[in-house]
Parts: sequence; structure tokens; C-alpha cells
Amino acid sequence: MKHLTLIFIFITSNFIVYCQEITGITLNTDGNLLAFVNVGIPLKNVGTVSDENGKFFLKINESNINDTVYFSMLGYKTAKFAVKSLNNNLSNT
Repeated sequence: MKHLTLIFIFITSNFIVYCQEITGITLNTDGNLLAFVNVGIPLKNVGTVSDENGKFFLKINESNINDTVYFSMLGYKTAKFAVKSLNNNLSNT
């Protein structure tokens, strides 16, 4: 099974009244854009789908700070990232 590699280009990382905005681009291991990747936190009503250029935008509330963001697409292994690790990546950019 193919692996879904995600490279995030964080354009914004604002905390707006307990809300984090994450913007990024989904790519495969060869560096090709992946369109229509599912991005979200299962069972939490938080999610989106990347557009035809692999770009996505996701808002995460403070109540989801201990959750995991899943990136999934048919034919690829699901990638998972803790929201806290995304916060750390944002603060290091």
C-alpha cells in the first residue's frame, strides 16, 4: 500500500479565541500533489477535504487540543498527527 506523505506549508497559525487555523498542502512520497485528501478528527465533527491543488484549511478548537488529525485517501495508508505536534510545528516556523 502506498504511503501518504504530507508536507505542510503553514500559511497561517492564528489563535483566535481558542481556535487554531491550519493551512497546508498534501503531497505523496514522490512530491506530487494529492487532491481531495480527507483531513479531520474522526467523531468530532472537525474536518475538510483538500482541493484539486492539494491545499486544505482546517480550524481546530481548544477542546480538540488532545486529539489526532487524520489524513486519508483511497489507495494510501492513513497518516496521523497529534494536534499538539502540529502546534509545535507552527510555533517553530
